[in-house]
Amino acid sequence: MRCLKCDKESISRDTCSNCGASLKEQIQEMIKELNKKGKNKKGVIKTLGTTKDLRVVVPILEIAMKDDDLDCRLEAIEALAELQDRDVVDALMGSLLKDKMPEIRGAAAETIGRLKGHKAQEALIKTLDDNVPEVKMKALKALEELATRDCINAMARMLTAQDPRVERAALEGLQRLGYEIKWDGDRVAEVKFKSVKRSNFIIPVIFIMLIVTAGFFIYKSANPEKNYAAGVEHIITNCEFTGKELFSLNQELEKSNLEQTKISQINVKSGSVEAKFRNLRNSLNSLKPPLKYNAIHTELGKILDIYISRTRGLISENMYIDFKKNIDDNYKMIEDCQGRLVELKLQIKKVKSDL
Repeated sequence: MRCLKCDKESISRDTCSNCGASLKEQIQEMIKELNKKGKNKKGVIKTLGTTKDLRVVVPILEIAMKDDDLDCRLEAIEALAELQDRDVVDALMGSLLKDKMPEIRGAAAETIGRLKGHKAQEALIKTLDDNVPEVKMKALKALEELATRDCINAMARMLTAQDPRVERAALEGLQRLGYEIKWDGDRVAEVKFKSVKRSNFIIPVIFIMLIVTAGFFIYKSANPEKNYAAGVEHIITNCEFTGKELFSLNQELEKSNLEQTKISQINVKSGSVEAKFRNLRNSLNSLKPPLKYNAIHTELGKILDIYISRTRGLISENMYIDFKKNIDDNYKMIEDCQGRLVELKLQIKKVKSDL
């Protein structure tokens, strides 16, 4: 994130690594700025989109849905794509189908594709009936990102659309995915995946592949430090994603007047989240850290233990009352753990560069 005080990029999420200013306080101040009208609002939205901070998702989503300024709405939808929070896909589907502004419908379609929002597949396919070609083209690009069978079939149907720009977008998208289109005059006769032709070189190619594969495994076994780094980086990435799931559970529980049925559903979800953290802990335990990684290994283990303990304690017999009493602590714990995970990634990068 770029620090507003010294105008330099910081490698830490909590305090600026250059001038020591609090970045969390800066984020809170920027969120307040979103309620003000002015030329700077669009820039604030863009900056918040780079923070990867879950606190900014809701205020940015509100701007994307109903702000008076079209440019700010478009910037907010772009920021949602940068934040990579798939929980916004439901709201984007609403805009995709109902918003009066074609620019918003197109931007929503594009962001859904970037977020890999597969549950919005049907909404994207319906958007191919939009009366604005530019919106159809954005929807085609999103369907290309998802690339399921239904998406491919929908793209193929647009090869005979009335607008040549839409036809070209569908054709180029299918070709990028590796499909070959056969025509019978103006009619599409067949859409099929390109097959690799056999050749006389197949035997030497296989032989070379075997040598390369053997060399890879020899190299892999001879580089335990790089193996460990790859394994622990994978665990950290999954831990970050699961931490976001826990954050979403906290947001659900924060709502007032939850019915018992809803609380029970959240209870089940929390059990799933705890199981994910436990599996990550087991994966970490299965790795043998080289000496240079001992401190990183220990720190990651502590973070996972905190997550496991807090997730298990979050849902108790009188969980709703307990949660309301400790809501700030829960959010602080998640933000702290997510920040520590980012710092661990940076430490791993530094250790790897020294190898």
